[in-house]
Amino acid sequence: ILGTGVGGGIVINKQLLSGPNAICGEWGHNPLPWINTKDKPGRTCYCGKQDCIETFLSGPGFASSYSGQSAEPNTFLSSEQIWQAARQGDTLASEHCDLYIEQLAKALSSVINILDPACIVLGGGLSNIDEIYEKTAARLGNYVFSDSVNTPIKKAKYGDSSGVRGAAWL
Repeated sequence: ILGTGVGGGIVINKQLLSGPNAICGEWGHNPLPWINTKDKPGRTCYCGKQDCIETFLSGPGFASSYSGQSAEPNTFLSSEQIWQAARQGDTLASEHCDLYIEQLAKALSSVINILDPACIVLGGGLSNIDEIYEKTAARLGNYVFSDSVNTPIKKAKYGDSSGVRGAAWL
């Protein structure tokens, strides 16, 4: 899930995997892998740790890190507005979106390196950004420990409502 927060679940043979701590698939509260100065580290997460993936890839994390760079002081744009500005040729917004793609590739590569999943399905509000699928997949090879990356990244069948549907089923 890429939305207000970042989280996930692991499904094996159509069954949600559960662990003894009931956090199986919680990748948002791990540190962003291969972090560097370009990532602008030093982000405190609400969980009390520093530089959790969620502070980079959640909608609020993405938007707040952009507002700190905006030419207009105290300007806060939503994630959707930032992506729209990038599509319209705004250089700062384009650079910020490109950094997001790189960070998403790093984070998902870590998941692939550990689980080697058959597929990664994205939900949440940021999963509506069509550009993230192809562009992120193209960068996975920079971080996945394999000669090739065959894990597709797909949009959830029911879009960003998929999480709510899943909760209703439970």
